[in-house]
Formats: sequence, structure tokens, C-alpha cells
Amino acid sequence: MTGPSVAPNSFLRNLDVGCIHKTVNVFNTLPKSVQPKAKRFLHDVWQTGTLQDAQHSFDQLIVTYEPNYPEVMACLIKDGDRLIAFYAHAAGND
Repeated sequence: MTGPSVAPNSFLRNLDVGCIHKTVNVFNTLPKSVQPKAKRFLHDVWQTGTLQDAQHSFDQLIVTYEPNYPEVMACLIKDGDRLIAFYAHAAGND
């Protein structure tokens, strides 16, 4: 007996929704004045040429904002590998 059929990209679609909601929710907790620069760091994650560059951009985001917003950055760090994997895949860097 086989399990239910699952579309090949269903995992990525579910990951997509989770990552987008997680990112939006986390960034909305930052002060409005900080959000544009923080979002530029995140854009760098998915606009890089390699997974290694994506990881570097994510790390820069954390290093920059963790001293002033440790709780917010802890939320991103918790799912950091998942977020980087999603954004790297979305950019075709996997």
C-alpha cells in the first residue's frame, strides 16, 4: 500500500508560505525606521549568486541587528537554515 500522492513542489510551496509569513512577521516587529535597511540585507540573501553568498548576507543581517534587537534576530536565527534554503532556491542558487 502506498501513501497519498504528493506533488513534487508541494514542500517548496509550503516552505514558501511559511518563510514569507515568518519573514514578514519578524520584520514587522522592527521599528519602521530600521525596516528598509534590514530588508535590503534580506534582499541580498536571495539576490546573491551562490548559497555561500546568501549565508554571508544572512549573517550580516544578524550581526548588524542582533545587538539592538536580539529577540527579533533570534526568531530569524531559529529558522535561518530554512530561510536561506528557501531564498536560495527561489533565486535558483541551490
